[in-house]
Amino acid sequence: MTVRKLAILGIMVLLFASIASARDAEDHKHLLHELGGPFIVYRNNVQVELKLSDDQKQRLQERLPVTIQETTKVLENLENLQANEREKVIHSLRQKSGEKLWAFLNQTLTAEQLKRFQQLELQHEGPAALVGRPEIVTKLQITNEERHRVMAIIQELQSNIEPLTKDARSGGNPKEILPKVIKIREDYDEKIEAVLTDAQRKLWKEMRGKPFDVFIDN
Repeated sequence: MTVRKLAILGIMVLLFASIASARDAEDHKHLLHELGGPFIVYRNNVQVELKLSDDQKQRLQERLPVTIQETTKVLENLENLQANEREKVIHSLRQKSGEKLWAFLNQTLTAEQLKRFQQLELQHEGPAALVGRPEIVTKLQITNEERHRVMAIIQELQSNIEPLTKDARSGGNPKEILPKVIKIREDYDEKIEAVLTDAQRKLWKEMRGKPFDVFIDN
């Protein structure tokens, strides 16, 4: 399991379980807000921050049923898989869906909107990008020692999230559990950033741009 996958797996289990049980398109849309990666473009506050036009919003809305259909189809047999197989399916689904959405966004957003959106995506992904994205590792010149220290913290993070994911799989309410997962992640984000040098933290801050609460959808 990759470090980046490890960092997001707990949240993904909760979210995909929620999507599978959602009853209507509006519920699906709300849950897709939380998928992370480019899917944060479906958040109302993100759309306001990007200053999306009515036409851009409409194009995104028209694309939503396709994503829901593809996701639901994959999830139909998820419960019948072993844990390691389920993890692979979730990771593959998130990656492929994200790639398709990014291709769409590259054709839909302006250059200025894309630049800001990339910053928002990094804010949402958090420090996991420091070891999960090769381009970030290179730009910040993350050393092997720093990488190992970050990986150890992420593994500790996963250990703390695992009881919540088990609760969700056994029938717990994902909408109640997810805020707890996010809070734990935020606490560990601070620990991870403490591993960086002052220069690295400064550049990392610049790459994320003006702080924005990507977890709250107004």
